[in-house]
Amino acid sequence: MNELAPQAIAHRPVRIPQTPPNAAVDLAAIIGIVRRRLPLILAVPLCLTAIALGVFFSITPRYTATVSLLLDPKKPGTTGTDAEFASVIVDSTKVNSVVSVIQSTSLLERVVKSEKLESDPEFGGRRRFLSIILPSIFAGPPGAVLGDPKHVSETVDRLRAALTATREGVTYVIQIGVSSSDPERAARLAQAVGEAYLNDQLEAKYESARRSTTWLSSRLSDMRADLIASEADVEKIRQTYGLTETDRGVSSTVGRAQITELNNQLIAAQGILTQKRASLEQMRKVQQAAGNSEGLPEVVSSSVISQLRGQQSEAARRLADLTQRYGRSHPDVLRSEEEKRAIDRQIVAEIGRISANLKNEFDTVEQRVASIKEQMSQLVVGDGGESSSEGKAKLREAQRVAEANKQLYDSFLNRFKESEQRQTLQEAEARIITRARIPDSPSFPKLSLFLLVSLGLGSLIGVGAAFAAEQLDNTLTSVIQTEQVLNVPVLGIAGLLKPAQLNIKGKLAGPVQYVIAKPFSQYSEALRSIRVGLRLSNVDKVPRVIQLTSTSPGEGKSTLAATLALSAAQAGIKTLLIDCDFRHPSASKQFELTAAAGLMDLLVGTATWGQTVQTYQGFSLAVLPAGAKSTMSPPDLVNSQRMRDIVATAASQYEMVILDGPPVLAVSDAIILGEIADATLFVVEWQKTNKGLAAQAIKQLEASGARVAGAILNKADLERMSAYGYGAGYGYGKYYQRQYGKYYAN
Repeated sequence: MNELAPQAIAHRPVRIPQTPPNAAVDLAAIIGIVRRRLPLILAVPLCLTAIALGVFFSITPRYTATVSLLLDPKKPGTTGTDAEFASVIVDSTKVNSVVSVIQSTSLLERVVKSEKLESDPEFGGRRRFLSIILPSIFAGPPGAVLGDPKHVSETVDRLRAALTATREGVTYVIQIGVSSSDPERAARLAQAVGEAYLNDQLEAKYESARRSTTWLSSRLSDMRADLIASEADVEKIRQTYGLTETDRGVSSTVGRAQITELNNQLIAAQGILTQKRASLEQMRKVQQAAGNSEGLPEVVSSSVISQLRGQQSEAARRLADLTQRYGRSHPDVLRSEEEKRAIDRQIVAEIGRISANLKNEFDTVEQRVASIKEQMSQLVVGDGGESSSEGKAKLREAQRVAEANKQLYDSFLNRFKESEQRQTLQEAEARIITRARIPDSPSFPKLSLFLLVSLGLGSLIGVGAAFAAEQLDNTLTSVIQTEQVLNVPVLGIAGLLKPAQLNIKGKLAGPVQYVIAKPFSQYSEALRSIRVGLRLSNVDKVPRVIQLTSTSPGEGKSTLAATLALSAAQAGIKTLLIDCDFRHPSASKQFELTAAAGLMDLLVGTATWGQTVQTYQGFSLAVLPAGAKSTMSPPDLVNSQRMRDIVATAASQYEMVILDGPPVLAVSDAIILGEIADATLFVVEWQKTNKGLAAQAIKQLEASGARVAGAILNKADLERMSAYGYGAGYGYGKYYQRQYGKYYAN
């Protein structure tokens, strides 16, 4: 009945061509993978999100407080509140240098000592592994003894790790941020770092002014002695030659005017010479003492040195970052060290060039002073004034020297007073425009960031795992795939009988009872389609003796053999089911004939045909059970002429003889039965049978001469099977389930 069901048309032995490797991406296949692996795709991001939430709630929150500094250096020489802000001297190199100073060890050491961070558990405590990430779980014991250089260095490093100093856009504003587990501590440390930078600038300026004042004071002492000596010379000459105070008068000739002009030039030149001598002597002292020349005014005012300092700061920052990331032996770290050394050499060379320029400028001014004195000597000697006596000449010379010394002394005295005033009125090149406030919410961790990253990363991993699982899935899952792998047609699909379906009138029935009770169910229709496909596999000679076998035990071939035989008997076909699996007679169990005499008894001659063949409940179905156990080898019995005679007798008395053979790869019985049977049906358990093992079993059957009529997908979940794309269900997919689900009497 229903043997001409439309599903049977799909069971023709047509070979499905393999998909070429360079075929375009199949969007339907990708969607199918997503549908099949949707639980995995959803489970991975959910698990990662749960882990992220656990980590989020276990992490001690960190708070970040920020101080804003505005750089506003005035022009050199301006002090106080009246200096013009329009004359700022700030560039990128300067800003980068300020950032490096803020992150410098010397400045942070001041903060560590002023805030007593050595005894602070967060910054000064000894840490265990992972204590930075999960300090609440992996916190270490308190720190070492206060004042220990190594401990101070470690505390400075931790403060530097919690510190950020960045320029706000292209402005002159620098944001200083400090992170801490305590919001009040974060605000206090951020404010302390900002004020430490301002104090450092003021101290540097004060120290520079102090050195300048000290040097001017020493020079004034020498100049005062020179002035006193020159005035004493004037008085001595006056007394020696009996000159009075009025004898200092000079004529109004052109020569006297020239002498006056040269005298003014001499005074100016001597002042410049004194400055050049002081700068040169200071440079030489620093070089002889192997001190730091970078603090000298000439070096500080050099634009080339400023640029090289910026490059040096950037190279030092990059070297520290690479060292922390890769270690000191990494090639990038070595290159960075060489780059920093090259910049250091350039700075040293530039300082040497500045020193040489100072020497050249000093020599030039010294020659100019000598030249002016020579001109004055010639004019004095050739003066045709009112008095040309030797005494007046010496007096005028002494007076000029004394006047020059007096003017030079007055000039340096004024500068000394200005330097003293600047020393008490120092002003930093920056000011705090926004003080640190106690943060209300933590800066890390952010729940939204944790969720976003975990969901995004989990989704990517989930999709990747789904496609990886699909590639690693080595089972047979669809009709097209089965036909491509086994190179045999699929004659039908037997759906999985779930416990809810086997529940008949409140009792759990077996598959045989289910077929009897539900002759129009999907499973029964599948059995009829298999029989139709088997008949169409060889129209010229319809096979009468059919063996059912599989790759491995547990794939349901005995249940399928029993229900297929019962389905044929229901259709009025005189059918005999022979249980040939002597080791596991599952078909005999289906009909409760495990204790009855059967095939083994016929083969050893301990029973007759009539004693072994059992008719089942009035149907046109007879069952020949496996029979009693025997010490003889089953393969030898199956391969005997007696077995062939029994099968031939059965074929002469019944229209269909179904042999329930053992698995192919387990024993050799199925290969022998394949030679005896007219056709072999190969049972494949959906999503369980291994592709390689199934293909190997087919090859063994065909190599032995067995004619494999086709394969049967058994225990298929028809709803899930529809996710494997076209050809997956041959009409038993979700579409047919939706269209004809009510048609079958489940």
